[in-house]
Amino acid sequence: MNLFSVLDGSFYRGDKAILKGISMEIMPGEILCVLGCNGVGKTTFLKCCMGFLQWNRGESRLLGERVANSREFWKKVSYVPQARNVNMGLSVLDMVVLGLNPFLAFHPKKEHYHEAMETLERLGIANLSNQHCYHLSGGEMQMVLFARALISKPVLLVLDEPESNLDIKNQHIILDLLASLSKQGVGVLLNTHYPAHAHKISHKCLLFYRENDSPKYIYGRTQEVLTKRHLGRIFDVPHYLFNDIFAF
Repeated sequence: MNLFSVLDGSFYRGDKAILKGISMEIMPGEILCVLGCNGVGKTTFLKCCMGFLQWNRGESRLLGERVANSREFWKKVSYVPQARNVNMGLSVLDMVVLGLNPFLAFHPKKEHYHEAMETLERLGIANLSNQHCYHLSGGEMQMVLFARALISKPVLLVLDEPESNLDIKNQHIILDLLASLSKQGVGVLLNTHYPAHAHKISHKCLLFYRENDSPKYIYGRTQEVLTKRHLGRIFDVPHYLFNDIFAF
């Protein structure tokens, strides 16, 4: 059985199709990267996948069950949004413990904060534990959100541009950790602006674009989708700009 799938998913804003007829699947341990120009619907796709937005047609399924934005769903799935879309009114430790909310009937206990500290240490950011989130840089906040997603040990990790605001060192930390999680059987759905990152870690890719103002997509194994011909045409830049991109 696949871990996660979308079957014939379409999403409209008014009469305008944003996403149309999308079908894909992620098997346990697979990393699928979503790429495309700004405004083409990548974040909208993630929100439809998780039930934040409702497909106008089609459906998402997790472990064979139709996706519902419920406590049971969030016990299995973790989401890393873009840092600018997060309420900063918490301490770093409280923000990380928030990732355990689907499992907690009452207020978090001492052992939950111990788990949060261990997760921060795993990412090399334990030094941030006593800080307040509104004091953090964008890159530091992105790493904290990643810790919040990891603490619940999800079977599916969904990330919206997780490399945003990160320096090269932390980008590599995130990519290496995603590759490690994949080897442990965790599925990853990742929206990125970096074809080189997708080439480095992903098994499959979804490449979104618009043609004659209609949404289109290319889906398949990474080596079949991330070609210079596809990237040059969809991003509307010369092919030679991608000559060295996969040396990352």
